[in-house]
Amino acid sequence: AQAEYLGLLPKARWVTAADISPDGRRIAVLSYMGIWVYQLDRPLEKAIPAATRPATRPTRVIRTIPLKRSTRLRQAEAICWESGASPKALLITNEQREVYRVRLIGPAASQPAAAR
Repeated sequence: AQAEYLGLLPKARWVTAADISPDGRRIAVLSYMGIWVYQLDRPLEKAIPAATRPATRPTRVIRTIPLKRSTRLRQAEAICWESGASPKALLITNEQREVYRVRLIGPAASQPAAAR
């Protein structure tokens, strides 16, 4: 397989992980400084072979969740969307095997909760 360049993720630095939402319309990007959620210019269509489908590119940041120094994610290296058609949270793991849930809605949207 050959990698296809799709574009640059604006604002995101020191990226450690990324995941496409179940509906194929958003991408969550994890870095040491925060989480960025980007809107894609068109849904990612997994059923169409990559060689024949039009390229999908991140177009704009629709959500930014800064990770404060007090947030103890340590060496966070993985991110994924919660299951379901319209997930309301992201799951993060780190090299220490800790799992965190970050809600995308509500008052606790920027406070990762540890799940041990």
